[in-house]
Amino acid sequence: MRERIGKCICLVAAMAMISACGGGGSSSSGGGGGDATPVSKTVSGTAVISEAAASKAAVQLDGAAVEVVSYDKSGKELGRAVMTTDTTGGFAAQLPLLASGYVVVQATKEGFTQYQKRIEVDSTTPGDIEVQAAVDRVAFTREITIDPASATTIGKSSEASFNFAIIRYANGTKKAVAGKSAILAAKSAADATLEMGISIPAASLPGVASINAKASTFDPASNSLPGSNTATDSSGKEGKMVSLAFDYLNLTATGTDGATKNLGKVAQALIKAGVKKSAYKTTTYTRYIYSNSCDNLFLEDYNKTAAGHQVPVWSLRSSTGKWVYIGEGTVTDSSNNPITAPTAASCKTDGYYLTIQVSNTEFQNNYWNLDHIVFSTPTKICLSGTFTDGTNPMANMSLTLSGNNLDNAWGYTAANGKYTIETVLLNSSSTASNAKLGKLSFYDAVSGYNSTDVDLSGVVYPACKQLDKTLQAPCTVSGKLVGDDGITGVPYRSLSLVSSTAGFYKGVGTGSDGSFSSKVKCGEPIKVYSGGATELASFTVNGVTTAGETSDDSTAVVLNNITTPNMAPNGYAYFANSSINLLKTSALTAYISGYDGDNNYPLSYTLTIGSTVKTGTISASDPQPITVSIAGLTVGDYNATFELKDSKDASSGVKNIGKVYVSSGNRAPVTQLYTSTNYIKACGSNRDATLYGWAFDPDGDAMTGAWSLTGGTAPSATSCPGGQSLAGISLSAACKTTLPQGSGPFVYNYTASDSATSAGVASVSISTYNNPPVVTLRSDKNLVPEGSTGAARVVTLTATAQDPDSDAIASSAWYVDNTALTCTGLTCSYTIPDTATKDQIFTFKYTASDCAATGSNTVKVVYGQSADVKIVVE
Repeated sequence: MRERIGKCICLVAAMAMISACGGGGSSSSGGGGGDATPVSKTVSGTAVISEAAASKAAVQLDGAAVEVVSYDKSGKELGRAVMTTDTTGGFAAQLPLLASGYVVVQATKEGFTQYQKRIEVDSTTPGDIEVQAAVDRVAFTREITIDPASATTIGKSSEASFNFAIIRYANGTKKAVAGKSAILAAKSAADATLEMGISIPAASLPGVASINAKASTFDPASNSLPGSNTATDSSGKEGKMVSLAFDYLNLTATGTDGATKNLGKVAQALIKAGVKKSAYKTTTYTRYIYSNSCDNLFLEDYNKTAAGHQVPVWSLRSSTGKWVYIGEGTVTDSSNNPITAPTAASCKTDGYYLTIQVSNTEFQNNYWNLDHIVFSTPTKICLSGTFTDGTNPMANMSLTLSGNNLDNAWGYTAANGKYTIETVLLNSSSTASNAKLGKLSFYDAVSGYNSTDVDLSGVVYPACKQLDKTLQAPCTVSGKLVGDDGITGVPYRSLSLVSSTAGFYKGVGTGSDGSFSSKVKCGEPIKVYSGGATELASFTVNGVTTAGETSDDSTAVVLNNITTPNMAPNGYAYFANSSINLLKTSALTAYISGYDGDNNYPLSYTLTIGSTVKTGTISASDPQPITVSIAGLTVGDYNATFELKDSKDASSGVKNIGKVYVSSGNRAPVTQLYTSTNYIKACGSNRDATLYGWAFDPDGDAMTGAWSLTGGTAPSATSCPGGQSLAGISLSAACKTTLPQGSGPFVYNYTASDSATSAGVASVSISTYNNPPVVTLRSDKNLVPEGSTGAARVVTLTATAQDPDSDAIASSAWYVDNTALTCTGLTCSYTIPDTATKDQIFTFKYTASDCAATGSNTVKVVYGQSADVKIVVE
């Protein structure tokens, strides 16, 4: 299933991915590796917008950022070009190509799904490449805020969380909703199906105020898979990916400081900062499995040891165009319960879902895919053993197991030096000699990062292949980090031990008194750093005590106290409400938190809002965050900044923490209104629509909502409650209503009123649509010769009628020269009357009507002599 590149190919994909820089078409090239010489070829194409309707032609996409990168077969970059599509959507670049290498083409533009395609160059004479980069419009954009702890909706937990879902209705329309109450209301509609849902615990994203979701859901029966369509087994054979469903997910997080970043990168930064929960698989991703994917669902059970049925989930890695395994999902019902004995038949009738829990770091990649690779079910395999230095166990060593046919796995040695790492064979049926070969990579204090080859054959899980390692015994360094007084220890500070000659690197932290100890390589010159590029100390464990060392016995060095420069404090500030009304409150409330790693308290803060400056201090014993009240503000919109300093005047820098809005009069609520559909079939029996209203009050007032229909009767308050909210809480309501008879448009309104009677109104229009039946009409003859008798004078007519909206045909009629005939059904026989005259033309018509529209067609028959045939042109 690999696309092979000869002299030229035209590759058409339905969508794709990755964000690329815009620019002016610059490119660079590098060596190809080995003895092969890269060949310069042209990679060109057109970026287009795919339209869902088959009758619509693709539209050129100008101003799209395009990046094209060529690689050799080992993944080494050969050349890169960055450009922007012209007004026709075109782009072109010269790049070096190598046989058996590959090219990754990426295109992106705001408001569209990203395009990415990996093209394999598998020819002895690489040729020019032509690509059509087709993208779709991003279907949904929603802001997601934190829901308080409550009953579960789409997640595994009832804790406070960010919740987002795409709901699909029976007529094929889809709607994105955010928030538990809105999701519950949308799911309750009789014709509603949860297409995709994400629930992210708020505790896994501390400091994140809201998440912006840009998403589209795709059915593989009608959309092509982005990236590579294949995965590679250990022998190099390509296996086709059979997708059950895939999604485009672009999630960005907005922090309490107003900064916006990719959610996956925010989670990664939080992990590095020590927020352990950010690394846990706590986010729930739920995906509906399309009925036409149900047969493929049971190609393989990914984990036969687990109850029910498991399917692997992958994300598309932007740099390689390959799909990367991120975990396995469990087949569940609509209530999130695992199905113990799933079948293809019940999948099609009852509706199945796949539920998986992942870490938020996975959102660095935008495309997610539920998929089987058709070679075989991956099989578990494991490696275990012991690491020692010949005498003592080596504990807490970081280990990585990888291989061409192995899913990467990680682990650590225990206190006794023992380890066990489990992974899977990606193609368990492969007979290649290297199918179970891998590499165990590890970090030891002597040589830094190292690796050893392993052969995992000869054992069957749960038995593990054994590999013991004896490493050179390390030496030890110890010392104490002190402040600029030379005495007071600096606690909990990170240090880096670096050797430029041997590539040795190790991180270590100080204890509560500033002391530290670490294993290092004997005889190697090593430098000590802390949070900067300035060297704090240096040493070599070699039996010679030198400057900066208290002692050196050839196995251990004790360093003199190391004086470290003062480090700036860290902290943050945010507002209880960034919008206040001076008629209701005279002060703005802020929350401030600060920490200093050098323990240089008290900390001083400066909070600036326009020309208003608020200062104060934070002691080490203060419960945090502290509450600060800012009075004296005047009406206006202001930028707010925050700065934190320690007692030695080291500054965190001035940080922008967003805008503050101050008013002195009542402001109306801000209201939004959405609908499950903007169009209803005029002839359909289902005229139901679900409306979703939402509002917040910038003054924090309590609100009351109400529904209305312009020019008509308002929906019943019983079935469509407008809702009420407490002060400071947003208002949301859902309404399932039936449209009145008629063609519309019907304008529904959601009004939110605060206690001061100011109202905010949002409206949405719903129209009906109807297309007339399409009629065909045929005659068994177009000429009746003059003087014909009997059957020769009989004209037999046949009609068909199909309604493009699948509406029932309510009535039909036959006519000749606009006079009604007594025929019924789809056939009619008519005898040319004896009174007919030569050259007389008979016009037959058949009409068919649905509930509101009529379609018709005509056919003409001539009465005359054979030699005098007239051809009637319509």
